[in-house]
Amino acid sequence: MKKLWLGDCLDVLAKLPDQKFDLIYVDPPFFTNRVLTASAGKFDDRWKTLEAFLEFLRPRLTEMQRVLKPTGSLILHLDWHASHYAKVMLDQIFGYENFINEIIWYYKTGGTSRRWLGRKHDNLLWYAKGEGYQFFPFKEKSYLAHKYGFKNVEILQDDRGYYTNVYARDVWDIAALRGNQPESVGYATQKPEELLERIIKMCTKPGDLVGDFFAGSGTTLAVAKRLGRDYLGSDQSPDAIAVIERRLSAISALPAVA
Repeated sequence: MKKLWLGDCLDVLAKLPDQKFDLIYVDPPFFTNRVLTASAGKFDDRWKTLEAFLEFLRPRLTEMQRVLKPTGSLILHLDWHASHYAKVMLDQIFGYENFINEIIWYYKTGGTSRRWLGRKHDNLLWYAKGEGYQFFPFKEKSYLAHKYGFKNVEILQDDRGYYTNVYARDVWDIAALRGNQPESVGYATQKPEELLERIIKMCTKPGDLVGDFFAGSGTTLAVAKRLGRDYLGSDQSPDAIAVIERRLSAISALPAVA
């Protein structure tokens, strides 16, 4: 089966068999009601109503639940505009008991307001297909004000200061992608590879199948390929498909990393 599809993900998903994917990550429209533009094309995220947006998401998320393996997970990436409504919807589709985490992706970007606090995070809703879902815990650095007063804890140091390695928590401080970074492909909603690498390693092992049905700039598929995972994705934009094809071709010679 081909790995990259052009078309509405609802049509693509209808062609796929049950229980195929180990992980589906999706970064769909956010209900921003804006048109986002960049050198690789524009992305139209305008909707008549919130209800219309949710009616768009529901059948697509339902199909994604169908094609997940019993050990699989879905991670839906949104922000403050509609994440709370999507959480209720996913509780209905997956079951409230299969909600695992709300992951907060925290970043520092420009833009402030005199009317509200700076909105500097996205919401990633993690749902499992069932209680036997795959999860591979990992550790991250936890920085300390000083190295004194800790017993039976290994204190390490880097250029930022003293730290310990602790199991990861549900707030992730990962820099947002900027246009001058080497991985930038000029796509308006491109997410950083570091974010997707963390998600893919957390929920899959080498050889597992990763899906992204709002593939956009192709970050999910590119990182999956680099990490030795199988992948399948779709997008309804020809511009996006062209970007993804170039990106995947550019990493074809790189060795897989566990």
